[in-house]
Amino acid sequence: MLDFTQMAALLAALSAPSAIDDAFPAVASGGVDPLVPVQIKACPRPIGMEEIEGKTIVCGLVSVPEDHDAPDGKHIDLFFTVLKSHSSVPEPDPVVYLHGGPGAGTLQSLEGVAQVFDPFRQTRDVIMWDQRAAGLSSQSVTCFNAINENFLDIALAPDAEEDPDIMSAADGEVDEQLAACLSELEAAEVDIAKYNTVQNARDVPAILNTLGYDSYNLYGISYGTKLTLEVMRSAPEGLRAAVIDGVASPVVKLYDTIATPIDEALVSLANDCAENEDCNAAYPELDRVIGEVLGKAAAGELIIDDTRLDVDQIMMPLVTRNQSYRTPSITPYLPAYFYELNTGGPTPTVEFLFKSGFVLPVPGEAHVSATAEKLSDSQQALAESAVSDIVIQQRALRSLRDIIHDLKDSVHDETINGPLAALFDEELTKATIPMVKGDRALISAMVTDYVNLQTEAPDKQLLRAFVESYFEGATLERLEALISAMSESEVEATFAAISNDSFKYTGEFITGVDLLIYACQEDMPYNSPAGYQEVIDNLAYPELTWLAVSTAAGLYANCDLFEQLPESGFHQPVTSEVPTLSFGSTWDVQTAQSWAADAVEPLANAQSFLIHEAGHGALIFQKCVGDMAVAFFNDPTRRFDNSCGEATKVKNYHIASWVGANTDTEQEDGGDGMDDQASIVTPEQLGLDPQPVAFSADGTAVIEDRVVKSQVLSYVFDAADGDTIDIAFEASTPSANFNLLHYGNPEAIFSTWGGEEGYKGTLDQDGRYEIRVFLLGQAKETGSADFQLTIKRGAD
Repeated sequence: MLDFTQMAALLAALSAPSAIDDAFPAVASGGVDPLVPVQIKACPRPIGMEEIEGKTIVCGLVSVPEDHDAPDGKHIDLFFTVLKSHSSVPEPDPVVYLHGGPGAGTLQSLEGVAQVFDPFRQTRDVIMWDQRAAGLSSQSVTCFNAINENFLDIALAPDAEEDPDIMSAADGEVDEQLAACLSELEAAEVDIAKYNTVQNARDVPAILNTLGYDSYNLYGISYGTKLTLEVMRSAPEGLRAAVIDGVASPVVKLYDTIATPIDEALVSLANDCAENEDCNAAYPELDRVIGEVLGKAAAGELIIDDTRLDVDQIMMPLVTRNQSYRTPSITPYLPAYFYELNTGGPTPTVEFLFKSGFVLPVPGEAHVSATAEKLSDSQQALAESAVSDIVIQQRALRSLRDIIHDLKDSVHDETINGPLAALFDEELTKATIPMVKGDRALISAMVTDYVNLQTEAPDKQLLRAFVESYFEGATLERLEALISAMSESEVEATFAAISNDSFKYTGEFITGVDLLIYACQEDMPYNSPAGYQEVIDNLAYPELTWLAVSTAAGLYANCDLFEQLPESGFHQPVTSEVPTLSFGSTWDVQTAQSWAADAVEPLANAQSFLIHEAGHGALIFQKCVGDMAVAFFNDPTRRFDNSCGEATKVKNYHIASWVGANTDTEQEDGGDGMDDQASIVTPEQLGLDPQPVAFSADGTAVIEDRVVKSQVLSYVFDAADGDTIDIAFEASTPSANFNLLHYGNPEAIFSTWGGEEGYKGTLDQDGRYEIRVFLLGQAKETGSADFQLTIKRGAD
């Protein structure tokens, strides 16, 4: 947390920004290599609370050759960030993060990614950039015209769902919007063949050199591991050491093996339970039980509480677990979960996990109070005082973070963007919403003209022409007055805002195109529907094909639109002398845990470790992984034992109340078979920001909002025992869900996971209630949803 000295330094830097020459000399000079020039740009917001642009962090564009074999030819801009080491005497070799995807980018989540890599900044600078055809570096291959002409269709498209008509990986159909996009790129003579892993690998030393670094270390996650290995093979100059985490080496046929990672996660679950004495006694032959559950689900024969569950629904706990890194693990519950699905008996664990959305609450005040019950009265009083201080501290920290972000944004708007850019955006939005409401044709025309501006050079006349086309009277006069008063930087900021607004709604489509540019050109020559089926037939649980077949079929079909460009030797094992640390994770359902060990077999100086209770990117889940990586970069010759892997294993599994006559468990769990992880916890303790529901005189409230990625929106209201409640929920994607809860109780009264889209019932106690809206599945990583909640509350 900031102290007064740091706060004074922050305010001084914001009020009188200094030149960045001392902190980032190579960036300030435009880059060391004139063939790879650098220019400074504002960092994507938000940045960390203690970050000061130009002193602790700098962002910008680095221009690299589109084809490294033609360095004097066309160049493309890649958006980069340098995070300065916290040390006054840092090591000369930075840590470079190579992100996943391909095509996903990382800098739009700069603050969060910087937090993950903060341990490395104790001794080194940390550098990252959005790779070619990824994130903020994607514009050179973005089909703006095709997107803008179909903007509403793309922006409002529901999340992809499993197609029941697809029975094999050969049954996919081509996406017509993708076809139009590729036609535009071809007509514009965009050479997408140069957007591949080998060119990406050659970007690495070019960027590091122009930023002023002679040697460096790599940390790759997911696709970043493939890229790291390719750097070792194609462009190793300056590379000192490497960590690969969530490994997908060039050898792996990624799209034939799309179901392999989750198959291995299930095998690990069964094996770990078998090795644990208590788990094996309670749930023997778990591997067989899992297979029987999947077989029933695949056959449409698995029915729980009159609801038929398919393979996709059955596997949601494992998919969600792979994305949940700040909450208690659900692994201890999974053996009981599969047993209950298979036996047809009581299903308390199944109900508990579905109601919680497969995410357990973070321990809070109630959890600490329950733990403190064994203490004396005076000790309990001290514990309660400590808990109160923690709550105050957490609230103060959240408030401070919000205030600092607002302060930085305000200063940024006034000193760089200028205040009129934000004011114009606000006035334009205010004028547009009532005018276009319900008029689809007008919305379509206005949105198309608006987003078309992002491809134009910033110009006041273009803004004037736009507002004159759609507004009149006092509204037009006000908007034109703002445009006339804008400075050049404010006009540029307005056009940048148009681009950012557009990407919020079309980013998922753009990212999908970017991924296919890589996958279809360099991977698909080695993948096929026949290869997919061969892999499926040899899985421990072949029914998992129903979790993956629609995705695989879409990939194979859409890749027919691309020219396949197999790279000679690309899919051969990488050999290298570079010291390497490799991590696989037992939760990982995106890259198989076994691939971490396979990738290092040809490497002469490598170590591999399997981390339990970690998902895709073990660094994000387990502190000991970061500790190992920091120690490894400090001394790449160091050899590690397996203490991190052993320490992360589950020791205590949940033993359900129906297992034998386990009265001790029932007493400890309060009689419902659930442990104290299900204790009362308020939304504030989960980091949520509950918003009060405002009811009209007739007891109705309408909430229109938007939920993005892993965001959880919370709405609270008071009601009395016996009140009736009617909740209708409409969302732009079926991945959006809501729960109704007693305030502070993590067990939902109702969840849309049961298959119902709304709720009608009678409330059972006086007090406060909460509604949470959230996304599940892939949408939790990349999606968003507009929704409307209509709540009707009636008195008894």
